[in-house]
Amino acid sequence: MSEFPYAFHVELHRTFGLRLEPGPVVGPDPVEAALSGHRLGIRLRPTGPDQASIVGLAAEITDRLPPTTRSVMTDDILEPWEPDLALLLDTNPPELRMLPSAPPLSSTEPIHSLDLAPLTADLRVTRWLLRVQINCAGELYEHVHPLYATATTNMLEIVGDRRSPMLPDQVAPTHWHGPEHRSAR
Repeated sequence: MSEFPYAFHVELHRTFGLRLEPGPVVGPDPVEAALSGHRLGIRLRPTGPDQASIVGLAAEITDRLPPTTRSVMTDDILEPWEPDLALLLDTNPPELRMLPSAPPLSSTEPIHSLDLAPLTADLRVTRWLLRVQINCAGELYEHVHPLYATATTNMLEIVGDRRSPMLPDQVAPTHWHGPEHRSAR
């Protein structure tokens, strides 16, 4: 039985990322850093008679780790999508930018679902915390999720004698890379 009067989960959808091996910095289990622009879904479903709603979001950078050379391709099929919020991980503090499809967090209608696009141009691995506040029956709950993101692709574009790192939108075109990338295509 859940300790909360609602069901809550965070969905990570990505097609590409980096694998960080266990160690003193990463911890006892390997983790995957999703490539910038991946889809991060927040889902909430009341399980009892009381209404529940997402009422607050925040992100906190905990550290930046060196990138790894282990790339990970996933079986996720990520159709082109538009997020509700862009999460700019390179600003200090990280900035949540509401996009046209986003419901206002101050809405009187309950919010049960949000899609975020964490964005970074940093070639290191950004380790960060997602904080989600939920109001249910007048009680405020907070969930904290550790996550990882990077702009490192470990892939090169070779044109003649020139080699240059491939950008996230070249490697993972179905990740969301901001309106400026969508309009340029």
